[in-house]
Amino acid sequence: MLRLTFQTVSLLTLLLTSGLALSQTSPSCSTDRVVFSINGVLTSDTEAQQNSDVLMERYLAANPSETVPPRFKVLYNPSGKKYARGAGGAIDFIEVIMQQTGLGLSRAIRMVMSLEPIPEPLNTPITTILSAVAVMNGNPDAGTLQRMLNGVNADIDQGSKVLLVAHSQGNLWANSILALTVDQHRRAALGQVGIAVPDTRLEKSSVSHVTLTEDLVIRAVPFALSTTTSNGYSLRDILTRTMGHNFISAYMDAKRPAEKDILAATKSSFAALTPVPNPSGQGPFTVTLTWGAQPDVDLHVFEPNGTHVYYARQSGAAGYLDVDDTTSFGPEHYYASCARILTGEYQVGVNYYSGNGPEVATVFIQAGTASLSRQIPLPVARGTSGDNSPLPVARVTIQRNLTTGEIEGAIVP
Repeated sequence: MLRLTFQTVSLLTLLLTSGLALSQTSPSCSTDRVVFSINGVLTSDTEAQQNSDVLMERYLAANPSETVPPRFKVLYNPSGKKYARGAGGAIDFIEVIMQQTGLGLSRAIRMVMSLEPIPEPLNTPITTILSAVAVMNGNPDAGTLQRMLNGVNADIDQGSKVLLVAHSQGNLWANSILALTVDQHRRAALGQVGIAVPDTRLEKSSVSHVTLTEDLVIRAVPFALSTTTSNGYSLRDILTRTMGHNFISAYMDAKRPAEKDILAATKSSFAALTPVPNPSGQGPFTVTLTWGAQPDVDLHVFEPNGTHVYYARQSGAAGYLDVDDTTSFGPEHYYASCARILTGEYQVGVNYYSGNGPEVATVFIQAGTASLSRQIPLPVARGTSGDNSPLPVARVTIQRNLTTGEIEGAIVP
């Protein structure tokens, strides 16, 4: 009975904080590997950054011969207790799906979030349950997960190999990110390392995971992947390390087996990844546009000197429209390289060029350490009449730090 209660509490804890936010780290011009850390529950943004910093420091210390190390970023999974509204119904719904179909937890969550269709045999019987799940109404998770995908895809589309190193509940979202990455080239560039995995599986079945035998939190989750590694902890050690579950004090405990396994998996996983064959350009200022099944939505950027960069003028004074799509979904991509970027204000807009019905444009902007993702409703196609007056997305101010020489950006929607 005690074990059942602990399992229930563990599941509730894992599910009640299910948001994602993008990191605030800008793309570099000089590296082709990116490590995104995704934290578990009950972790502040400062602690999530500390987790990533520790992983980076240990990785660099273990691989001193790498002349161009990976970039390390944070995909922060907030401790979002305010998102718990309706969670009881959501958990019941997830349990119904899992019991009747044997689906993995991360896929069940995607169904709750309307990111994946419910299997037809279950669709009608659970309509009442689904309509009662309050977390579906105004649920922030689908939007933050989409912004997460935009950030990951931005690095992939610039030619980087991207690795998701997830701890605890972060693995549920890493699985969802991979499941929703259906483009074969992007998927080949995206990898996964699972730490303290509470799910039934990892989306990439060929990858290894690291779960401590002393991690009492994960061991209490009945559907979790098996344990793999022992750090030789005593009961006192376990209790002082958040039941053997803490990322830094347990999994990254210096010189212990778990730390060695994580660092080895991080390094070796990149070898199995393949960058996209025709990457978009890299730079400290990039804009990526995607949309749905309608044929053509166009990206427009007005540069500080007045140059209008779009499909009819793809090279500007500061940057390039290096990817232009006219066959649905996108992406379209603009970048200002380190060598050519101009300081000043840029204006970003979109024009619904051709289509037969309403559409939604998703625009992801990275400018220095600032980032923004916006969805723009597009009610009707405007053709060439919208070229000179695209719908505004954001104003971006680019400056160069006189001390460090780094590009700094500010984005105003």
